[in-house]
Amino acid sequence: MTDFILDRACDAAELTLLDQRLFMVSGSQLQDFLDLLDRPSREHPRLKEQLDAGCSSTMS
Repeated sequence: MTDFILDRACDAAELTLLDQRLFMVSGSQLQDFLDLLDRPSREHPRLKEQLDAGCSSTMS
């Protein structure tokens, strides 16, 4: 993935999230979301590899 694509994807994600300040959910949806947050995280080797590559290229 090129730095340009990664930068544009991050910019688009940031703009999308900034537009969504209020999320309306039902009680069961909220509980499902909270249950997901409470679950232990899983390893995602390919994602970690991509993030590490993106971080190292912007930090050097």
